[in-house]
Amino acid sequence: MRKRKIHVNQSDEDNGAETYTQKNKKHSRTSKRNSKAVAPVEEPKFYCPICMCPLTEETSTKCGHIFCNSCIKKAISHQPSCPSCRKHVTASDLIRIYLPTTE
Repeated sequence: MRKRKIHVNQSDEDNGAETYTQKNKKHSRTSKRNSKAVAPVEEPKFYCPICMCPLTEETSTKCGHIFCNSCIKKAISHQPSCPSCRKHVTASDLIRIYLPTTE
């Protein structure tokens, strides 16, 4: 981006008026001084929609919903469908996944 100079009259300069580039220079100096270090972003935590606890042994259904392994196995033993979208799911359709943010 090109900087443009705005010309002011001598009388305006005496009254404290500044050119566009002078204002930008002051702003860039103060913004550098006032910038603060950004805190590191926390890793997201994923929760099981069945037990509402942090995921343990993350397992995905064929429709892509993620649950605790024990929770989804119990759920499909009672009713062979995904608890989130009700698509037909069997134990052989479950896929163990490994999320980097879980312990």
